[in-house]
Amino acid sequence: MQSERFEFKKFGVSHGLSSMKVGIDSILLGCWTDVKTAKKILDVGTGCGILAIMCAQRNPEAIIEAIDLDGPSIKEAEENFKVSPWGDRLSAILSDFLDCKKNGYDLIISNPPFFNSGVNKIVNSRERARHQDTLSPKILIEKGRRMLTSTGIISMIVPYQQKEELIQFASSRGLKDRRCAMVKGRRELSPKRILLEFENSEWEEGNKCLEEEIILESSLGNPSEEFKFLCKDFYLNF
Repeated sequence: MQSERFEFKKFGVSHGLSSMKVGIDSILLGCWTDVKTAKKILDVGTGCGILAIMCAQRNPEAIIEAIDLDGPSIKEAEENFKVSPWGDRLSAILSDFLDCKKNGYDLIISNPPFFNSGVNKIVNSRERARHQDTLSPKILIEKGRRMLTSTGIISMIVPYQQKEELIQFASSRGLKDRRCAMVKGRRELSPKRILLEFENSEWEEGNKCLEEEIILESSLGNPSEEFKFLCKDFYLNF
């Protein structure tokens, strides 16, 4: 059976084997995250490798490692890396984030799982990829902060209702929220997602997080101008 494929302006990815398909959350995170000064990047829970490849396109010098504990996802990410224009700077590694021993990353980026059913038995790779026992935002913060450089960043997208809890948790672990962007389907709707960047550096008392808002549609079915501008280097029709 031929793998499903998602085409962008400068590359394409197959995502039929991966534990999670290409979706708007990963694309938003890949477009929004500050990657410009990062030399060494870790993509956690890479799936088909979409975030890693987006980082490689946006930063022409970064070396990017992509990890996942799902074998088919890593196999597919490897193939996607090979056929991308930046394959020499991308590597896919079968690994559990909790087992990672490396450090010195300038950026750790992840679209962590949202699913939290309380069910301990994971019946397939898609469910496992979404299960917070495997990789939660708090695990990313707790372990990730020790893997960063002194000025490193952790970037993620999570449900909006987790915003304050995660900011407080990160603060208790010595990380400062530097940027955030709430994501709305349309201006009149409540936010569903929040993009968060935490920095591992000294900050002056009173420094505030740079808060942004991303509106996906100006009206039903019509992408907003800000959404098109954010993703203009990737989406074919933007």
